[in-house]
Amino acid sequence: MPHSQNHPTTPDPTSRELTSVITPTDQSLKILYSQQIHQLYSLAPYGILGSLINGGILVALLWTIIPQHFIALWCIGLLIINGLWSFLLYRFRQETQHEAKVGQWVNWFMAGNFASGCIWGIGGIFLYPSTSIGHEVFLTFVLGGMVAGATALYASHFPSFLAFSLPAATPLTLLFFPGETPCMLAWGPWGSSSSPS
Repeated sequence: MPHSQNHPTTPDPTSRELTSVITPTDQSLKILYSQQIHQLYSLAPYGILGSLINGGILVALLWTIIPQHFIALWCIGLLIINGLWSFLLYRFRQETQHEAKVGQWVNWFMAGNFASGCIWGIGGIFLYPSTSIGHEVFLTFVLGGMVAGATALYASHFPSFLAFSLPAATPLTLLFFPGETPCMLAWGPWGSSSSPS
């Protein structure tokens, strides 16, 4: 009686090729991640420009409202941070092997965003014009606009958005919540909505 032989099934080369197309490889994910970081750095000049323009407008309008040494110190800090940002962008553009050091460039970018968020958060405290409701509203709109702009600039990398928005929006939001005036109570929740939940 002949013995039945079980022949191994030969995998379909078509399905194997399809699987290789559908399933992303580690290399493809690295390339995608590297492209996201390239996009962050390509949009960073717009963030620097917006920071300098909004900072200049804020300094000009609050110069006679806030003690000038506070404004001068904050302005110097803003210029230093944006100067370091410009240097970081210059180094990134000079680098030829971004993929090999993508983690390092991400860390530098997030550190720069955190520093920028901190200087704007400090501005929300030390440049707060408690004697002028109109200037209070303007300061809040400027900080809210910076956070809204960061939403578009850093949409490809959410941690970078958090690194800027949390330190930028949180101090003024906490300052508004204990307020007793209806305006301050209204702006507190608005500021918290600018921060991600």
